[in-house]
Amino acid sequence: MKLINIFLFTIIFSSSCNQSNGHKKYERAKHSIIAEKITEKVAQKIEIETGLHLIGTGGGMMDCVKMMAMSFRGFGEIDVIKGRALIVHCVREYLSAINENLDIRPYLSHYPFTSKGIQIRIFITQTTPTAEALCFIGEIDGAVEYDVRKAPQESPEIVHQEPYEEAVRILESERRLSHL
Repeated sequence: MKLINIFLFTIIFSSSCNQSNGHKKYERAKHSIIAEKITEKVAQKIEIETGLHLIGTGGGMMDCVKMMAMSFRGFGEIDVIKGRALIVHCVREYLSAINENLDIRPYLSHYPFTSKGIQIRIFITQTTPTAEALCFIGEIDGAVEYDVRKAPQESPEIVHQEPYEEAVRILESERRLSHL
């Protein structure tokens, strides 16, 4: 009798926990879907314009959009000067698309969204690592980092860091000087 009671309890308990009307299908938040569409569109544009390939996305979007992120893979020899132009271009494209999108605006933690709200990582594959060729460029929390790997088996080493706004100022200054 005791065995039958345990068996019945197990059946009743397991069926009450697995009722189909008690299960809710997971639905993604509207702001997450909008953010994904923005990211996909920007990634396609960046790939066409720069040759960078999207390898990952992310974000901080539990209750609202606090952060959006993209990671890219690039190939070739890129120094700090070219890397700065590349990362500034990517950040500007992403910020522009986010801030111009009226559907996501009510879900942003702050508007206008700034470089502190996005993360861009660019991993660069080189044929022969050198002291000047970057293996990584990243804009995270409003700061830009440039890394090199002098040999394939060595860990990346930071060669330069700067606030994102400083990278923009340097780039604009270089462009003004080249127009003189």
